Amino acid sequence: MWMRRQIEVLIEKEEYENAYMEIERYEKLRPKDADLAVYKFLYHVYTGEYEAALEYARKAVKLMPYSADVHYNYATALQLFERWEEAYEQLGIAWQLAKCKNPCKLDTRELEQQMKETAKQIAIRHVSISADHIEWVQNWAKYLKFKENIGFDILSSI
Repeated sequence: MWMRRQIEVLIEKEEYENAYMEIERYEKLRPKDADLAVYKFLYHVYTGEYEAALEYARKAVKLMPYSADVHYNYATALQLFERWEEAYEQLGIAWQLAKCKNPCKLDTRELEQQMKETAKQIAIRHVSISADHIEWVQNWAKYLKFKENIGFDILSSI
């Protein structure tokens, strides 16, 4: 258990190379620990290796589908690639899980704010309002309202 905390401390201190060495050591001891995907996501996102970060964030969601934090991490990785609609979906899942009292480092208000910011990015992408885009924006608004009322599907989102 202390090894996991050591990895977290090294990441917090921005000692990424040392953190990665600890991650590798921990992986030899606990190769099936789902938190390894989270640690590798954090390492890669903080070192600017976004493709790898996205891969590990997605893996973490598959391994821990009921963790609000991993859905938030996946949303963050998706945002790096401007995959706003998918990021919004992951934030919605994180929000829903946090509302159900699943452990989450962010509270629901922070997640709601992130969702609003992501929705703005989606709207900005479609700001050149042509007839096709107006219909798309209307459909997107209906989709958001629908999801707000019935919730997000955790397992089909990955």
